[in-house]
Amino acid sequence: EQEQHRRLEPERLLDRFGDEVPVGAQGLRERRIGGEPVEQVPEHVRGRETPSARTRARVTYLLAIASAILYGAADFTGGFATRRSGTIPVVFLSQLSVLALLALLMPLLPYASPTRADLLWGVCAGVTGGIGVALLYRALAIGRMAVVAPTTAVCAVAIPVVVSVVLGERLLPLAIAGILLGI
Repeated sequence: EQEQHRRLEPERLLDRFGDEVPVGAQGLRERRIGGEPVEQVPEHVRGRETPSARTRARVTYLLAIASAILYGAADFTGGFATRRSGTIPVVFLSQLSVLALLALLMPLLPYASPTRADLLWGVCAGVTGGIGVALLYRALAIGRMAVVAPTTAVCAVAIPVVVSVVLGERLLPLAIAGILLGI
């Protein structure tokens, strides 16, 4: 009876965070005994304990707070430094310091083999991000920080939200409440 019940249930596979992964997803290894799938676990997860939902939530909040603090500090110090010296040297040094930090973190990140599309998107993001930082620092240098910082922050959030809605994304009420609270 259990065997029959097992066959009626849709097959579910959980990734290392406990989220459902579609069967047959890339990077999975399937072990079969007698033609029946026995175990499907991503290669990089095999033998590891997965973090609980509570642990993941705590890490998410911690990273969000750290990100907000670091972005705020970077904007303030970048705008302040740009007032004393030119925009280009400050942007160059800030991007160089991020590159050095990334080089230090690379050994701690999981192995990945990026595709050509991944590399192209990375180059585009890097170039446009550098231009965006240069424009932000220049605006902070010549304008009032109390006006420029909130305006750029709202634009940095509003543009991706508008684009995603135009592309078909539907916002949940909680997301709408968060946007309104942020504005």
